[in-house]
Amino acid sequence: MPKKHRQLAAIVFTDIVGYSKLMREDEEKATLMRARHRAVFDNLTPKYGGKILQYYGDGTLSIFQSSVAAVECSVEMQKSFQETPNVPLRIGIHSGDITYSKEEVFGDALNTTSRIETACIPGGVFVSNKVYDDIKNHSWLSAKSVGEFQFKGNQDFIEIYAVNNEGLPFPTDPQLSHLKESKAKIVNVNSTISGSKSHSPNYLKKLSQAFLGLLALMTIFYLSNSFFEKEQVNYLANLPESDQISIAVLPFSNFSESKEDEYFSDGITEDILTVLSNIKDFRVISRTSVMQYKNTEKSIPRIGRELNATHILEGSVRKSDNKVRVVAQLIDARNDTHIWADTYDREMTEIFEVQSEVAEQIAGMLKMELSPQDCEMIQRKPTDNLQAYEYYLQGRKYYTNYQEKDNEIAIQLFEKALEIDSNFALAYAGLGDALSQKSNFKYGNPELLNTAMQMSQKAIQIDSNSSEGYKALGLSYHYQGEKEKAMESYYQAVEINPNNEMAISNIALICQEEGKFVEGIDWAEKAMELNPQHQMSFLRLSELYESIGLDEKAETILVEGIGWNPDNEELNFRLGNLELKLNHLDKAKEKAASLAKNKPESPTAPVLLGKVAFFEKDYEKAKEYYIKAKELAQKKKGSKKHWDLEMELAFIEDKLSAETQNSSQLHKLLADLEKEETKHPKKQFQLMIAAIYSVLNEEEKAIEYLKKATEQGFLDYKMLENNPIFEDLKGKDLFKNIQKEVQRKAEEIQRKVSKEIS
Repeated sequence: MPKKHRQLAAIVFTDIVGYSKLMREDEEKATLMRARHRAVFDNLTPKYGGKILQYYGDGTLSIFQSSVAAVECSVEMQKSFQETPNVPLRIGIHSGDITYSKEEVFGDALNTTSRIETACIPGGVFVSNKVYDDIKNHSWLSAKSVGEFQFKGNQDFIEIYAVNNEGLPFPTDPQLSHLKESKAKIVNVNSTISGSKSHSPNYLKKLSQAFLGLLALMTIFYLSNSFFEKEQVNYLANLPESDQISIAVLPFSNFSESKEDEYFSDGITEDILTVLSNIKDFRVISRTSVMQYKNTEKSIPRIGRELNATHILEGSVRKSDNKVRVVAQLIDARNDTHIWADTYDREMTEIFEVQSEVAEQIAGMLKMELSPQDCEMIQRKPTDNLQAYEYYLQGRKYYTNYQEKDNEIAIQLFEKALEIDSNFALAYAGLGDALSQKSNFKYGNPELLNTAMQMSQKAIQIDSNSSEGYKALGLSYHYQGEKEKAMESYYQAVEINPNNEMAISNIALICQEEGKFVEGIDWAEKAMELNPQHQMSFLRLSELYESIGLDEKAETILVEGIGWNPDNEELNFRLGNLELKLNHLDKAKEKAASLAKNKPESPTAPVLLGKVAFFEKDYEKAKEYYIKAKELAQKKKGSKKHWDLEMELAFIEDKLSAETQNSSQLHKLLADLEKEETKHPKKQFQLMIAAIYSVLNEEEKAIEYLKKATEQGFLDYKMLENNPIFEDLKGKDLFKNIQKEVQRKAEEIQRKVSKEIS
């Protein structure tokens, strides 16, 4: 066990102002500034008898035996940093009891010192009243009060002094007025500058409460006029708070001369993210959520809030011939404090070692104890061939678009990776995933699924700890209807890597399919935490809530999802369908118009407009829209059959030909659906069959298939109530009984879900 030291000391925190922004804009200048900071710090600290305890990115922590020495050293530092190249440094000093070893430093005084430093102005030195008492009788040191400060988490006010020796800046009143909005976490400032009137803590507390009350009323007024903003804020506010470390790896900047190396820098981002995800105590935000922050102007705290991440890792990559430089820095997003930074100059062939080192150093800085299995996982090379790995990364990117054409490209890329390295487990897992997805696009293809299973098993054979391999194997079982085996594989994937968001999302889907809605929502929430802005997270969670009749909750989630993914076709289409089910026909029309404008070659807009006309019983117009939708769908070669489109078009044609009772198209479609349902007994098929029997006035058959659907977990009683396709059944006692039973089950599950959430 490391030897621990305890002592009373003068504690000094320093931090370079604006370093994070400069790092993004000019890496070389930022690196030079940090190097000068450390050189001066290393030279002067021992000169005054100080001891350096920690470097953390652009900041330092040191201790001195006396407050006088600490202030003297800090004054000389700030004067030195005024020379070119200038270093805009903040310094905070406090005294108190601390305990430290080689690995860690702790003590209540540390937190206070850190707060004083973050309240300081660039080029200044702020000290606590305790330090001021130690230096006030030393004529060569001068300090003046800037007021009483109350920091978050501390009810007591601390008087802060600014050292005002010649050449050091002294804060103005406007500078202090902005401190409440700064990262210093200041609740109140009782300024004494410019003759400011002094107020007691109780007065300030009351004033603060009154201000917060007014702010709350203004906020309510503003949010009530913006539905999306209201829902987004509420939903993010309801995300579960946790002590667990959550890390988002922002896209690394490409500082290489060639823009073609942009993909390489993105690959480094994903590599480090993947390595970190193998540490079980971390929650790592998925790449699909972080990639949208590429070249963002948003602040680190805002990104942390949007992703619900406690820490942000950012950096840059510079590639030149066979050399690569990787710069990485870790920031606490909760207070915008730099924790750690490092630069790696390596050969290209050593890039995997860099990624492992970054993960290990981050774990060390965050006081995470890595198990032997964690160490083994993060040090493992996925392949010895960089070209094969690049093909794999590109394949994953295309695969996660979940589009048929992109999936075909993903298959080709995975196959290229395996041509180069036939022992590449991740590429086999990726190929297994993509082949299963291809089968799904074609509504089931046994040969494709068998091949997908073989590829997934090959991945596991090469690497028994391949979380991606088990996830891919689970997907092949899932699409074969072997849900129990699929769940076993998905659970194994999550056991190996708790950050495998795709496996978690698929567990939620099977729970939904099997009617385990409470459990499914729990898993879907976990997927949302890991991938908080991706379309699939919003789709999966909204589907679960809609399935149990919590349509308003589903609507909120879809609205937020569209806020993050405004052009996503499926989210917009799902919201339009939901508005239709809720009889919000005007909203459904608005969503259809938006889809028609943004996706003119897609069948989704005419399908939605056809549904609206169908609900309004304007069958001529509905037929016109459905025919157009069918023509657009047929242009998408290889796409799976739109059963609901075929059914509603046949129903409309039957309505329009009521005089001749021409239902031949419905009978043909019914026969096809019954064959499909025999092979794939899904509730979506059973509901469509029930609807057709309803139109054909075969009540018993319609009820039979409705019962089958309820046995499969169908609980959407509002759909039965509002969909005009069941109009002929609504007055029947058997139908009413089913509807009541479905509603009873749904409301029972709603209560369970509400209890779990609360």
